[in-house]
Amino acid sequence: MKKRKTEEENRQENFFDVFIRNWKNVPGFRSVIKLGLYFIFIFIFILVVNVAGNKTGTKKNVANTHVSSTTKAVETITYKDVLENVVKNNKDVYMEIEINGQKAVVDAVNNGENITGYYETDKLTKKFKIENNVLYEVTLDHEIENDKILNGLNIDFIVPANMIEILKNNIPTKMINNEKVLYNYDITINNIAYKVTTTVKESILTNIEIISEKEKYTIVYE
Repeated sequence: MKKRKTEEENRQENFFDVFIRNWKNVPGFRSVIKLGLYFIFIFIFILVVNVAGNKTGTKKNVANTHVSSTTKAVETITYKDVLENVVKNNKDVYMEIEINGQKAVVDAVNNGENITGYYETDKLTKKFKIENNVLYEVTLDHEIENDKILNGLNIDFIVPANMIEILKNNIPTKMINNEKVLYNYDITINNIAYKVTTTVKESILTNIEIISEKEKYTIVYE
């Protein structure tokens, strides 16, 4: 009878009972348990630190993204930048001219060091070159200095760097016309009064119109 009761008691012994018995009676058991708890604590601590670090990093990234977006949004290109970009990008020049009722066209390439192109009227076509503000007539392989080849046309209107410098040295009035911004000048060059209008669209100088009593120039930078 006693044997059966002991077997029933052993059968009913649970994990907690086994743990307590080993805690009290088995040498070194407590040390193993304490060591295991120590490692579990370290693991949990590292896990918490990593999770917290990832959240902080995410917040910082979001904040940095917001700052970058805001900074980018407020960046604007000024009118001065628009003018200077014509020179920096070595824009080519196309010009329609009307002087005393006579029409002409200038179509020129700008390589940054000089400008070469053609001056054309309804009667003739001449090839020219402007280098260091000196005007040359180009014939076959020859270049001959000739300041009359453009029929008295002011070469400052053809050389982008010179034209832009004229604009920068004068103060315009600004007018917005739908998607375009117009800048109007009153400029006197060689005792001749000119009305000058520049048109800017999407931060690009699209054309310049120069008008005096007897002259009209429309300049397009390409």
